[in-house]
Order: sequence, then structure tokens, then C-alpha cells
Amino acid sequence: MNVPTLKVGQSARVTVSISPGSAMYVHFPAGGGGIEMVPGTLSCPVGWTASGVGCAPPGGNSKQHSGGQMSVTVRNKELYGTYDRSDTYGGLAVNRGFGSPVGKGYRFRVNGDDPAGQVESLQKVSGDNREGYPGTQLSPVPEVKALDKSGNPIKDITVKFTIDPKGTGSSFINGQLTDERKTDDRGQSWSTYLKAGPTVGPFTVTASAGSRSVVFNERVKALPQVPPAPVITFPAEGATVYDPRPTILGTGVPGAMLTLSYPGGAPISVQIPANGQWSVTPASDLAAGPVTLTAVQATTDGSSPQARRTFTVVAPASYEVAPGGPPDVLLTPGGPAGYPGVVVTNTGEATIGERTVTVVLPAGTGLQWGVAGRPDHQLTVLDVGVYPGALSPDGSTLTFDGVNLNAPANGQNVLWVGVSATADALPGDTALHFTVGDHASTSTPVRISGSVISPPVSVEPGGPPDVLLEQGGPTGYPGVKLANNGNAPVAPLTVTVALPQDTQLRWGQPGDPDHQLTVLDAQGTTTVYVGALSDDGQSLTFEGVDPRLSGLGSSSVLWVAVSAAADAAPVSTSLLFSVGDQASGSTPVNVLPAPAD
Repeated sequence: MNVPTLKVGQSARVTVSISPGSAMYVHFPAGGGGIEMVPGTLSCPVGWTASGVGCAPPGGNSKQHSGGQMSVTVRNKELYGTYDRSDTYGGLAVNRGFGSPVGKGYRFRVNGDDPAGQVESLQKVSGDNREGYPGTQLSPVPEVKALDKSGNPIKDITVKFTIDPKGTGSSFINGQLTDERKTDDRGQSWSTYLKAGPTVGPFTVTASAGSRSVVFNERVKALPQVPPAPVITFPAEGATVYDPRPTILGTGVPGAMLTLSYPGGAPISVQIPANGQWSVTPASDLAAGPVTLTAVQATTDGSSPQARRTFTVVAPASYEVAPGGPPDVLLTPGGPAGYPGVVVTNTGEATIGERTVTVVLPAGTGLQWGVAGRPDHQLTVLDVGVYPGALSPDGSTLTFDGVNLNAPANGQNVLWVGVSATADALPGDTALHFTVGDHASTSTPVRISGSVISPPVSVEPGGPPDVLLEQGGPTGYPGVKLANNGNAPVAPLTVTVALPQDTQLRWGQPGDPDHQLTVLDAQGTTTVYVGALSDDGQSLTFEGVDPRLSGLGSSSVLWVAVSAAADAAPVSTSLLFSVGDQASGSTPVNVLPAPAD
């Protein structure tokens, strides 16, 4: 008989000649390995009877027949490998005769090779009991390989295949070919990856080889979206902060719960408002030196990674700014320069350090920087040095950055600028307006020669109490007090009010500017004047203002309406009022951080 080589799943027709006087039975003992008879394929000689695994002669008498041929189909049922079966009966046993038969064994070579390059069948062996075919195995698709809420795969889904030696296999995901391989004579495994990531929901993986294929339907589930770390916007990384209890600013996921942790105090939790901008002020002072804060935000999906911010806290300086002198600075119209200034007194233990200084000329007085033809834009700090300033577009203000105020505890620094009176300057008493860091003061009194105040009027800051403005909050009303030092009523005057530089104060409210000046006399009567706004928006001028000063000892109060922008820096400052030829700072104005939500 022929001895075929059978590949995986392949079958062969085996024909056996039957000698006269013999019966024929087919057996597959344990030693037969992967060979089995295909049911229903046994064929016997004419007149013989097919009985299970054998052919019985006519009449059951094997001695009285002339022989013939028996044929049967056998197949290789193994999945992989090469098997060479040979034992007592071989892979197929054929018994002849009855009683103690003489067995003849036939050996079949069982081989997984596929000479034609066609794997005729597949099998999924992932253990989920779905239908499959022998020949190729597909690993289980991993449990939940999810996308985040932005549609990006958290991990690639890996699908593994194995095909027969010298076979060809393909893999598809959602109908798109992801890989195609031909294997060598040892077989091959390969993987395909769900790299692009399906949307959350069902997807299909197909493994195919030859004309057979198997389909797996899986589902990608969305994992919870853990929020990203919040962003700390203030203080900046590595910044120096002169406040032991600074307000920490940042952004995050609206509605999330933000928790700020800082050394020396219990963590503080706040809900992030709808605009995503949060602020937290530590409940206790931070120690001087390097400080590291951490912030996390939490939603129902979980807590974010930490945001960290390290900065240096410097013990806050405590100092006062007061007018320089005496003596007063005396100026002659068209004459030489004088040097009005302020005295800065260190009232704390720490040095004041570097500060920004701004100096503003009083409006309408005829004062100028330096002298005609030789402008002087410098600030002098006694025993420290000279600092060049930046002139504002309207020429009224000089700004000096990084001015070193190095006076020790209880020591003083003296600062001054050079000014003169133009040839047409009006006689009178006035002053410049100095802002040192977050403190403000008028300068040494400046008297322009020939001044005759008739009747004399004194101007001083309004209050107490101080005006408190919250960042982005409601309006406040800083002003000045007037007093008549003469016997005659005071005629109408020109009043100019200037905002302090670099403080983000504004007239009235956003969308509702207020350019009015209110005068309140001693009888409780108020009069309102509308002012002219300067081109840079920093000052208002009111012409013909009746100060309501009727005689000696009479008094009145003037004020304007201002508010602080949402991004205004916390500061103590004041506005500059020029009333006729008199000048004064307003009621002290303190800008405060907006309260946390």
C-alpha cells in the first residue's frame, strides 16, 4: 500500500489488497498517534459486508472467497509538528483472518508542512469557546485596553497569531490589513497592533489564512480620565517673594477640588471656579528662605499628579516714606534747578533691598525736569548712587527700576530729583509725588518765588480710614481735605487728579468709567464736576471748581471714584491732587488680593 506524508488536517485514501481466504479489519491502536480513520469512508469488495472498522467476507467464511481490495480514508488530526509513528502495529494495523490474527503495520509520516503554501484551516485557542479551525491560533485580545478622553490609546492592543510552516496569514483590524506574513518550514508567530486606536466601543479583529478566517468582536472601554496636574502661575519658579503669606495663583479644571500643601501649615482645599482660575492664600506665614509648594486637583475620575513650585521668601521689609526737608525747595521762574525728594526710613530688621521708584511732576505748575535745554532724568540716592529714569510719553513721570535702598534697621535713605520752574511758571507752593515700592509720599515742599496765595488754602490727604480696593472689586473714593486759612472766600480753582503709575488703578469701573469730582462742604452740600481725561488716561482736569471755602476756618472735602483691576498688584499708594497751586497725596489707597472663591 502507499505510505503518504500527511500535513496538518490532511487526509489520504489507503487501499489494501485482500488475499484469498482472509478477512480484513482496520485498527488504530494507541500507538497510532495522530492517524485516524475518517468515518463513512470504508469500502469493501463486492459481496463483502462493511462492519465498523473492517470488511467481512460473504457468509462470514473467509476461507471460501477469492479476495479483493479494501480502501479507507485516514487523516492527520495533529495540530503541529512532525510525527513518525512506528510500533507493534505501526500507525495503521490491518488484521487478516480470525482467532489469533497476523498483524501487518503501516507507517504514516505526519508532517505539519504545507507544500502548496495554503493553510486550509484555522483555530482560535483563546479559551473563550468560540468556533475555530485547527491550524492557526490567535491569542486573546487583552481585557480593557482603553482610550483616554482625548481619543488617544492608553496602550496598544496586541493581537498574536501563529500559522503553519510555509503558510501565509493575514490580520485585519476593522477591515484594514495590518500585517501579512509567509512562514518558513518551522512555522512563525507574529503580532499586529491596534496602533491608531479605535474609538471607544466595538471593533473587529480578523485572522485569515488561505480560504478560512476567524473573526473576533471586542470592545474598547474608556478608562476614567484622571485630570492633569494643575498649573501654578504665581509665584514664578525661582522667584523672590517679599510677602510671607503670598496669594498663590494658578489654573485648573473647572469644578475640580484643588488642594495646596505648603510647609508649616495644613493643606488648603478650594473648588476651582468656572473660569478655571484659582487662588489660595496660606493660613500661616511661610518661613524665610526657599519654599516648595505642591498642588493637586481631583475630580470624580481621580487625583492629578502634583504640580510643584519653589521660590524664595524674603522677610518683608518695613519702611516709611516721608517728604524731604526742611528746608523747602525754593525755585525762581526761569532760574536754576532745585532738588526736592523724600526720606525712606527702615523701620524693620531686614534691609529694604531694591525697589521701583516713580516720581510725578504736579500738573499745571510749570515745573520741568532739570532746566531748560538740559533735562535731568536722574534719581540720586545719598551714599548709594545715581539711577537713570525712563520718561513717560507725556513727560510728567520718571520711573527708576532696581533702586537699591540699603539702609540698615532704623536707618534712612534720602532720594531726590532735579527740577526747575519755567519762565512762565505761576508762583505758588506745590510738591512732586514719589512712589517707592508700594509706599507713596509727596516730596519736599516746592515754593515758586513770588507766590502770593490769596486767600491761602491748605490741602492734605483725606481720611482716615484708608481706601481699601479689592482686585477686580468695587469702587473706592480717595480724596483730599481743604481748609481756608484766610478771611475771604476762595475763588474757583483748577483741580487736577493723577493716578499713581504702574498700579492698575482705573477711573470708576470697567465699562462704566467715572470722570467726576465731588466737592462736599461743611454744611453737607455736594457739587459734582466733570473732568477732561488726559491722552494717556492717567489724569483728570477739572476747571472752575468752587472749593466751597467761605471764610477763615471753613473746610471742604474733594474726592474721585477709582477701582483696582483684577490683575492689579497688591500695593499701598495714593493719588496726587493738585488744587490750584497746592498739591497733596490723597487718602491712602490699599489694593488687596481678591478673596478666594
